[in-house]
Amino acid sequence: MKDWNLHIRDVKIKDQGLYSCQINTHPVKIKTVYLTVQVPAKILNNSSTDAVVAREGTTVTLTCNVDGLPIPNVTWYRITTTSKGETKKTVGMRGEVLIIHNVSRHCGDTYECWAFNGVPPAISKYIKVSVEFPPEITMPNVAIGQDLGKETILECSITANPQPVVTWKKNGVDIKTTVRAGRYRVEPYPETEFTMSLGLKIQVIEPADFGIYTCVATNKVGADSKEMLLYDYTLRRMQTKGQQATKTTISTTLLPPYPGTYHPKVSQKAPHYEGYEQEQEDRRITKVVKDNQQSGTHKPIGLGVPSTENKGTALIGWLSTCLLCVLVNLSLVRDVLFLNGRDYTL
Repeated sequence: MKDWNLHIRDVKIKDQGLYSCQINTHPVKIKTVYLTVQVPAKILNNSSTDAVVAREGTTVTLTCNVDGLPIPNVTWYRITTTSKGETKKTVGMRGEVLIIHNVSRHCGDTYECWAFNGVPPAISKYIKVSVEFPPEITMPNVAIGQDLGKETILECSITANPQPVVTWKKNGVDIKTTVRAGRYRVEPYPETEFTMSLGLKIQVIEPADFGIYTCVATNKVGADSKEMLLYDYTLRRMQTKGQQATKTTISTTLLPPYPGTYHPKVSQKAPHYEGYEQEQEDRRITKVVKDNQQSGTHKPIGLGVPSTENKGTALIGWLSTCLLCVLVNLSLVRDVLFLNGRDYTL
């Protein structure tokens, strides 16, 4: 018995079909064979997405056109790289198209379309998605005090994509264009992929250095700015001490307790430590600056000079304190006379 074989070299998709082997006997014998041609998955790069740059809030569509027999299944993954390594998570539904609605800056990453139809090898394609958004500036402090002759650094943090152009201004004037620009130094510090800190270093502070500083960031999507106040802490400390000198400290010596005697409560003094005055003053100025930014007004900082309203309040407080002293002293005199066995009406 002989074997008759049909050899097909360089098989094409068109070779798929039904083949029959026939022997001319009586009766005729026929054997049929169906040839199935399998083709590994293939990504059609010409009709697939390579990279996407989109504005925040828009819709992003990623396309991964594939071919093969049988028809490949396409799975989408998001690949995120951190300091701990690379993570890979499945996103969306299976198919040749991945749609990201209302894309945000947090959607910017590398996406992989992975195609496989059971015929090795599987194939994949990486698509980079970059999301653009306008600059956003944050400041750790909106007011800072420093002594004359000292060195200080004003700092602002900027988050943006693409990378913005950042400048510092002093009282509305670009520092780079001023005559005193040589005394300033701008120092950038990268933080994350889209965030950087920009420090303005003032080497030796002079009286002309005090004022309002503005951090301005601009890219093709938008712009943002924030203000910071640099004030003379030497002057502020002198004004604060002058105000404290006008206050009256009242100390009262109490008699040993006995029935029927009134003993006023002694109020505790506010905590005090090195730098406490500057910390409280910075908090006050920071609150005024934030209120001005939120309301759009320009309420004066005050620099420690009491207003007319504060003077009136201080006068009322002083008169109340004096009246309290008189009442306490009268009560003490009455109690002493009572102990001595005398009856006086006060």
